[in-house]
Amino acid sequence: MRLKIMLLLICLSGSLWGQKKLLLRLEPGQSLNLLAQKKDCLAKDWGIWRYSIAAEDSAEVQQYLDQSLGPQNWQWEHQLQYRARPNDPEYEFWQWNMDLLGLPEIWEETTGGLAGSDTLVVALIDGGGDWAHEDLAENIYINWGEVPDDGIDNDQNGYIDDYRGWRADSGDDEHAPDSHASSVAGIIGAKGNNGVGMAGINWNIKIMLLSGQSANSLLEESNILASYYYIWKMRQLYEESGGQQGAYILVSNLSAGIDFGRPEDHPLWCGVYDSLGQAGILSVAASMNRKENIDEVGDMPCLCPSEALMTVSLSNRYDALDRNAPYGPLHLDLAAPGAVYTLRPNNTYNVFGGTSGAAPHLAGGIALLASYPAADWQAYLKAEPQAAMYLLRDILLASVSKKGDMEELKSGGRLDLGAAFRLLKFLYGPKEEENSFLWRRTSDQIYLSYRAKRAGNYRLRIADIGGRQVFFAEKALGEEELTIWELGPFEGRQLLFVSLYEENRLIKTEKFVY
Repeated sequence: MRLKIMLLLICLSGSLWGQKKLLLRLEPGQSLNLLAQKKDCLAKDWGIWRYSIAAEDSAEVQQYLDQSLGPQNWQWEHQLQYRARPNDPEYEFWQWNMDLLGLPEIWEETTGGLAGSDTLVVALIDGGGDWAHEDLAENIYINWGEVPDDGIDNDQNGYIDDYRGWRADSGDDEHAPDSHASSVAGIIGAKGNNGVGMAGINWNIKIMLLSGQSANSLLEESNILASYYYIWKMRQLYEESGGQQGAYILVSNLSAGIDFGRPEDHPLWCGVYDSLGQAGILSVAASMNRKENIDEVGDMPCLCPSEALMTVSLSNRYDALDRNAPYGPLHLDLAAPGAVYTLRPNNTYNVFGGTSGAAPHLAGGIALLASYPAADWQAYLKAEPQAAMYLLRDILLASVSKKGDMEELKSGGRLDLGAAFRLLKFLYGPKEEENSFLWRRTSDQIYLSYRAKRAGNYRLRIADIGGRQVFFAEKALGEEELTIWELGPFEGRQLLFVSLYEENRLIKTEKFVY
């Protein structure tokens, strides 16, 4: 019988190399009869640990863990692979992607960075990044509660020297000036309108650098899980401290994954996305760079069944699906541009492509839309963070630019941030004050009543989240006349958008969940 190790969920450290690694989830106080040559606590509140065992024991360990924990609570470790106009001099010639996505229209009202009085943060899990780049340095997230390089956890968040983000393998913030990470960061948030280089989707934003790779472990899955836990922890601290600690993270980006991977082999990884979603964080992931149906062949993390995860394929500058782009009507949400101009280390710039470049267009777009300064939208974002971010997801999927060669994507189209912004503005932007709708619901019917302010012809239109009309009626009403529309039952739970027109003028909009 192997030595019995009592696990009390106290994070331990050590260093042994060349062992087979596994990840497991334990309840507080749970014990295992397992000889571990090294063990690390990756995510204390989630109960996720990494164990190193002797390779020759792997068959025995697998049988034991299947019986004692169940296959949904443990897995082997895996490795991932990378997958108003500004005055920036390179914008006009190189940055075709920004006009295609409708960004100039949004920049007229917001260039990102703030949600109300809160500083927005995008978490970037990658290979580090050139945080000193001339077009990025101002937009790098800094943890001001931490004193750099003093070896002390100054803000008592459980991490030492996480001043400029965090590096999972070394436990500090010593990021390598990685080219892949720098390019992804530039798309999300290169400083805009500063007369230098290029413009990111967000001119003003804070990008939290999280290094998921190291010299000895290229994007190990355990580093990815630990990085996601750091994101969750920092958002929790922000909420609990009223913004005095942590970070207001709304979205994360992972431009990496495992080709042909399946959720049943990664139950712990898939599980983190729901935890992040409950905290009000959407996660964006790049798909593989192969012309494959990922629903059939597999792809991680794109096949993870979470409403808080958005997945991205690749379009080209001709606004078509790239010849190497994957598809999948069940799990691949939309396409976004790749092969775009962005940052490289040491104050340089170049073209960067693949789905690694497509995903940050969506992640950056989510952050930019979240910064829309309408008071009603910002109030909803603070009061109902999970619901508000899921609404943003639905808006983005409903407002894609439909393309014939993208019918095998879940949304059927390419990311269109301008259209998404118009829909968000339609829902939460300023409106002329009108009389209220009154709703009444019975077991099988919905009634809507309205009292007209003026005499005229009124048209009522109701659409679903996809913009499809589900009800239409037209009536001539007198001044102060009350009318009641019998709307009929709708199938399933739906978010409905109600529009009322007087003659041809839109006078009132409202959302209704049926």
